[in-house]
Amino acid sequence: LVSKAARSCPQYWGKEGVDMDVLLNECFVLAVDARAFMAANEGMEAAKRFFYGNFVYSEGAPTQCRTYGVLGRSGWCTMTDIADLKELMVRMELMRRFTLPQVVLQRHEHEIRQLQASN
Repeated sequence: LVSKAARSCPQYWGKEGVDMDVLLNECFVLAVDARAFMAANEGMEAAKRFFYGNFVYSEGAPTQCRTYGVLGRSGWCTMTDIADLKELMVRMELMRRFTLPQVVLQRHEHEIRQLQASN
Protein backbone atom coordinates (compact mmCIF):
# COMPACT_ATOMS: atom_id res chain seq x y z
CA LEU A 1 0.00 0.00 0.00
CA VAL A 2 2.76 2.44 0.96
CA SER A 3 5.00 1.83 -2.05
CA LYS A 4 2.04 2.00 -4.44
CA ALA A 5 0.91 5.26 -2.86
CA ALA A 6 4.35 6.82 -3.30
CA ARG A 7 4.38 5.85 -7.00
CA SER A 8 0.77 6.88 -7.63
CA CYS A 9 1.04 10.49 -6.61
CA PRO A 10 4.70 11.45 -6.03
CA GLN A 11 4.07 15.19 -6.09
CA TYR A 12 2.06 14.93 -2.85
CA TRP A 13 3.95 12.08 -1.19
CA GLY A 14 5.30 13.07 2.22
CA LYS A 15 3.36 16.33 2.36
CA GLU A 16 0.96 17.09 5.20
CA GLY A 17 -2.62 18.26 4.81
CA VAL A 18 -3.16 16.99 1.27
CA ASP A 19 -6.73 17.70 0.16
CA MET A 20 -8.88 14.75 -0.94
CA ASP A 21 -10.36 16.71 -3.88
CA VAL A 22 -6.88 17.56 -5.15
CA LEU A 23 -5.88 13.90 -5.02
CA LEU A 24 -9.03 12.88 -6.90
CA ASN A 25 -8.51 15.53 -9.56
CA GLU A 26 -4.81 14.96 -10.11
CA CYS A 27 -3.93 11.39 -9.17
CA PHE A 28 -6.78 8.98 -8.55
CA VAL A 29 -10.07 7.90 -10.09
CA LEU A 30 -11.42 6.00 -7.08
CA ALA A 31 -11.99 7.67 -3.72
CA VAL A 32 -10.88 4.49 -1.96
CA ASP A 33 -7.46 4.81 -3.61
CA ALA A 34 -7.18 8.45 -2.52
CA ARG A 35 -8.13 7.48 1.04
CA ALA A 36 -5.52 4.71 0.95
CA PHE A 37 -2.92 7.25 -0.22
CA MET A 38 -3.81 9.60 2.62
CA ALA A 39 -3.47 6.78 5.15
CA ALA A 40 -0.16 5.59 3.67
CA ASN A 41 1.10 9.16 3.67
CA GLU A 42 0.64 9.20 7.46
CA GLY A 43 2.99 6.24 7.91
CA MET A 44 3.14 2.47 8.06
CA GLU A 45 0.87 2.07 11.09
CA ALA A 46 -1.87 4.24 9.57
CA ALA A 47 -1.54 2.29 6.31
CA LYS A 48 -1.92 -1.02 8.17
CA ARG A 49 -4.97 0.25 10.06
CA PHE A 50 -6.53 1.42 6.78
CA PHE A 51 -5.82 -1.84 4.97
CA TYR A 52 -7.09 -4.13 7.71
CA GLY A 53 -10.03 -1.92 8.67
CA ASN A 54 -11.25 -1.34 5.12
CA PHE A 55 -10.39 -4.55 3.33
CA VAL A 56 -9.48 -7.52 5.49
CA TYR A 57 -11.75 -7.09 8.52
CA SER A 58 -14.67 -5.70 6.54
CA GLU A 59 -14.80 -8.90 4.50
CA GLY A 60 -14.39 -11.18 7.50
CA ALA A 61 -11.48 -13.13 5.99
CA PRO A 62 -8.89 -14.45 6.58
CA THR A 63 -9.23 -13.65 10.28
CA GLN A 64 -12.76 -14.65 11.29
CA CYS A 65 -15.73 -15.81 9.28
CA ARG A 66 -19.26 -14.47 9.59
CA THR A 67 -22.32 -16.57 9.09
CA TYR A 68 -25.46 -14.46 9.02
CA GLY A 69 -23.76 -11.75 11.08
CA VAL A 70 -22.35 -14.08 13.77
CA LEU A 71 -18.59 -14.52 14.07
CA GLY A 72 -17.53 -18.09 13.56
CA ARG A 73 -14.33 -20.02 13.02
CA SER A 74 -10.99 -18.51 12.09
CA GLY A 75 -9.44 -19.05 8.67
CA TRP A 76 -10.55 -18.53 5.09
CA CYS A 77 -14.29 -18.15 4.71
CA THR A 78 -16.81 -19.58 2.30
CA MET A 79 -18.76 -16.84 0.57
CA THR A 80 -22.32 -17.11 1.84
CA ASP A 81 -23.72 -13.60 1.42
CA ILE A 82 -23.24 -12.40 -2.15
CA ALA A 83 -25.45 -9.35 -1.56
CA ASP A 84 -23.15 -8.27 1.29
CA LEU A 85 -20.09 -8.73 -0.94
CA LYS A 86 -21.69 -6.65 -3.70
CA GLU A 87 -22.63 -3.91 -1.23
CA LEU A 88 -19.07 -3.87 0.09
CA MET A 89 -17.60 -3.69 -3.41
CA VAL A 90 -19.92 -0.83 -4.39
CA ARG A 91 -19.27 1.05 -1.13
CA MET A 92 -15.50 0.67 -1.49
CA GLU A 93 -15.79 1.57 -5.21
CA LEU A 94 -14.07 -1.66 -6.20
CA MET A 95 -16.78 -2.49 -8.74
CA ARG A 96 -15.48 0.38 -10.88
CA ARG A 97 -12.18 -1.45 -11.28
CA PHE A 98 -14.08 -4.31 -12.91
CA THR A 99 -16.65 -2.38 -14.91
CA LEU A 100 -14.82 0.73 -16.17
CA PRO A 101 -12.41 -1.10 -18.52
CA GLN A 102 -15.36 -2.99 -19.99
CA VAL A 103 -17.31 0.24 -20.56
CA VAL A 104 -14.30 1.92 -22.19
CA LEU A 105 -13.72 -1.05 -24.52
CA GLN A 106 -17.38 -1.14 -25.52
CA ARG A 107 -17.26 2.58 -26.27
CA HIS A 108 -14.13 2.10 -28.41
CA GLU A 109 -15.81 -0.71 -30.33
CA HIS A 110 -18.85 1.50 -30.93
CA GLU A 111 -16.68 4.36 -32.22
CA ILE A 112 -14.75 2.00 -34.53
CA ARG A 113 -18.01 0.65 -35.98
CA GLN A 114 -19.23 4.21 -36.51
CA LEU A 115 -16.04 5.07 -38.41
CA GLN A 116 -16.29 1.91 -40.53
CA ALA A 117 -19.93 2.62 -41.37
CA SER A 118 -19.12 6.18 -42.47
CA ASN A 119 -16.34 5.04 -44.84
